[in-house]
Amino acid sequence: MRARVVVVIALLSAACSKPPAADGKTSTSTSTSTSGDECAGIFEAPAGAIPLCDEHVVANTGEIHWRSYATAEARSAVNARYRVASANCPYELTFKPPAFGIASGGRRLATYEASEPEYPKCAKTPGVSHKTVIVVSDLHERD
Repeated sequence: MRARVVVVIALLSAACSKPPAADGKTSTSTSTSTSGDECAGIFEAPAGAIPLCDEHVVANTGEIHWRSYATAEARSAVNARYRVASANCPYELTFKPPAFGIASGGRRLATYEASEPEYPKCAKTPGVSHKTVIVVSDLHERD
């Protein structure tokens, strides 16, 4: 089980890391706005989403708290909504369809197709009407 969790965390990290911009389809940007009000909710539970997991795992440099949510909204629509919401935020945005991620320090958000096996899982799974899984993680580094 622990090995599976490590692989899951590696996937989370890879989904939100900065890819090379070689093919012209990759869009990675960092906004410079400092308005906290419009950015505060990006890493919160998405409106209308169903909570799936709320887990803590030990990482090499600390502890990762990750949560996942399922929504009936298509992944492309979820990605578009997050792109608009984070446009003026001081976050790193990675978009190389279908991969999508937002990062800020040790915080990450990534979206996945609910029918695909790539996202971290726990005992609760998405329902048949769910199209997208949103995973939010926070790294709490050891002192």
